[in-house]
Amino acid sequence: MADELKRTYTGTSSVYALLRRRSDGFVGDHTAEAWEAWADGDIGDYDVPLTDNGGFFFSADMPSWIADGVDIWVEYRRQDGGAPAITDNVLGSEAQTTSVTISAGSGTATYDLTTQIGQTRLYIPDKAVTPASDATFLDAEIQVFLDKVDTSTVETACIPMAAAGHALISLAGQAAQGAKQIGTLNFSKDTRGTSKELTAQAEALFAQAGLPPGGQPAAYKAAEWNTGPMVAQDIYLNQTIRTN
Repeated sequence: MADELKRTYTGTSSVYALLRRRSDGFVGDHTAEAWEAWADGDIGDYDVPLTDNGGFFFSADMPSWIADGVDIWVEYRRQDGGAPAITDNVLGSEAQTTSVTISAGSGTATYDLTTQIGQTRLYIPDKAVTPASDATFLDAEIQVFLDKVDTSTVETACIPMAAAGHALISLAGQAAQGAKQIGTLNFSKDTRGTSKELTAQAEALFAQAGLPPGGQPAAYKAAEWNTGPMVAQDIYLNQTIRTN
């Protein structure tokens, strides 16, 4: 995608954006390509200049170093002097979530314990990947769960564990939708407890990763992570096809 940062402004001054991560309020330092605590004297490292496209419409691309699926608060400012300053007037603000990108290899399923995708499969478990149609999740789907993990609060070694928790929550939701009791004269099977069992497994993984039962740190409670309706629909359809 391009031009994710957009603002209209009826004036001749330069316009720029400041990006803050909503989980902790850290600002994006585009020189260091990292999130950091705000320092007034470093505002020149924080600004994202917007291009004047004519007709009072300004835009800029989201910086490429920012990961997919990050909840961001965007603040647009008018540059009143020769360089960005803490006293520049604020033109407006908005909340954004950076897009989640599904790779071109989204039809593959691999089990390699040297990768986070493979390690996530180990915890689910989802190791039957040959053929790929036997896998519960495709690689690209597991990557969505990995992108959902707040890496600023979870140790690197625990990221696949937390991602597996999100995958099990997804499976629990599907199980709840299809829960029913099947009975014949000599046989009965109740699938209504499957969702609770999967949720309990997910919560156990979250706990081991140092996260609360929902899998998100407290700072995320006011903001919902969203893969977007098309991604969610694709995952659901792929899983339905593979289990029927």
